[in-house]
Amino acid sequence: MADRLERQIRKRSAVRASTRRQLQDIETEVNKEDPVIDRLRELLALLSEKEETLQKLDVGIEEGTDTNDLENEIADVEEYKERVITAKSG
Repeated sequence: MADRLERQIRKRSAVRASTRRQLQDIETEVNKEDPVIDRLRELLALLSEKEETLQKLDVGIEEGTDTNDLENEIADVEEYKERVITAKSG
C-alpha cells in the first residue's frame, strides 16, 4: 500500500509541475497585447485534462494519507484547485 501511495504522490508531483507550466502559458497568452483566442481554448482544454488527472490522483492519495496528515493534504489540494478554477474562469 505504501508503495502505491508513493507512486501516486510522485505522479501527482509531475502532473502538478506540468499544470504550473500550463497555468504560466495561459497567463502569458492572456497578457499579450493581442491574445489568440484559439490558442487560449487549446490551453484551457489541456488544463481541464490535467485537472481531471489531478482529481483522480488526489482521491487516491487522500484515501492513503494518515489521518494526522489529512488536513495538510486537503489544504494543498484545495490550493491547486483554486489556481485551476481561477485560470479557467479568468
